[in-house]
Amino acid sequence: MECDKYIWEYTIKNPQELFDLIQGRISSFKDIREKCIFRGISKDNYKLEPSSLRRNEYFLNKFIASTDMPLYKVDKEIIEQNAISKGEYMKYGGEYYLRLNKEYGPLEGIEFDSSVLNKLQIRKELRVLMDFIDYADKSGLKTNINQRLRELIENPQVLNLRYWPEEDFYDVIALAQHYGAPTRFLDWSYDYNVSIYFAVKDILEYNDKDYKESNGVLWAFNYKLFDTPFHRNNPHEKFRLRFYRPAYYSNSYLHAQSGLFTFIENNMITKDDKPLDVLVIEDFKKNTENNPNTFERTHALTDSNIPDDEKIFYKFIIPPEVKPKILKELYLNNYSEEFLFPGYRGVTKSIKNKTILKELLYEFD
Repeated sequence: MECDKYIWEYTIKNPQELFDLIQGRISSFKDIREKCIFRGISKDNYKLEPSSLRRNEYFLNKFIASTDMPLYKVDKEIIEQNAISKGEYMKYGGEYYLRLNKEYGPLEGIEFDSSVLNKLQIRKELRVLMDFIDYADKSGLKTNINQRLRELIENPQVLNLRYWPEEDFYDVIALAQHYGAPTRFLDWSYDYNVSIYFAVKDILEYNDKDYKESNGVLWAFNYKLFDTPFHRNNPHEKFRLRFYRPAYYSNSYLHAQSGLFTFIENNMITKDDKPLDVLVIEDFKKNTENNPNTFERTHALTDSNIPDDEKIFYKFIIPPEVKPKILKELYLNNYSEEFLFPGYRGVTKSIKNKTILKELLYEFD
């Protein structure tokens, strides 16, 4: 059992222990179900990073075709600002920006100002989002966009952003994120059972040895501490940590999974490349030290705001041999695919997965 000032970490031994810990039956902490939101991660080396900012997967670039490369050419102004030689510019041409972001950093020997990288990142995210709106709209699917966004479908380059993401984009970002597009939003659930499912369901991919050897993680984030009048109504400072719950009526998956999102709002200069837990804890340390620089903080809480019997994050490590047993418990309690993914596809998926699970339980036993 590991515990520091902000994170409580524990490796569970069996399914009942996990449920008992969450409900405050066998730990020094109280029941965390009402004060926390939950996120399940299939591998313990995955971080609390939104899909569009994940370094190791280069996920965002998989949604940008080579025909879109002209949008990311190095222009003359950037060449002059960063002293890129004409030879280097001609060498990389329109491919330069994509290669830059695919490795999540400048190519060797070439440096960019962080604001340039941030604007590029936002530009690429916006392109994917506009494609999502465009294709969904043409397919007759509801996207809840206003006239401003509708006009951007044909020409997203005319958008003049003050910060990212702006409020006009929240609904469509939430929709795109929930259906697999890379965005700044990070998925959470009010229901810990749903998040546990996503932490252990990878065990069903039993042909992949790596899955069977990977710990899962259930994260719990004590979000209620941040829901204060000071954070909501402070006229002098706009804190960057955001919680957003879209309307459930328009998304059956979101409703079934009791979902909501967190994100860090950025200006057009700052580029965050740290996981959510790191950013939040860093500001706790700065605020505790009475750092006079309050510009662009994620929050204004200090150590004194944390009750003695609470933490900011709870991290439950789930060993691979425990995953099938937990999944069985979830299935018995109706947290299976036909309920989490409403529709015929979810029913078919449930039949297949429950068959696989029976084989796994026999193998692990």
